[in-house]
Amino acid sequence: MVKYGLSVLKEKLGVTGTIRFLEQYDHGGEGDYTAEKYMNEESEPSDAEIRRMFGF
Repeated sequence: MVKYGLSVLKEKLGVTGTIRFLEQYDHGGEGDYTAEKYMNEESEPSDAEIRRMFGF
């Protein structure tokens, strides 16, 4: 079954597309994408910070 699935991926996506697809799912289902997505996100600068950056 896996062999058939890989052959279909290769047929539809090509070799490079299949590799990219498999790399996306190579983490074994670990972690929490939603929580990790926002973990290191920087906050937006305030109006005062923007004005200070541009010398206003």
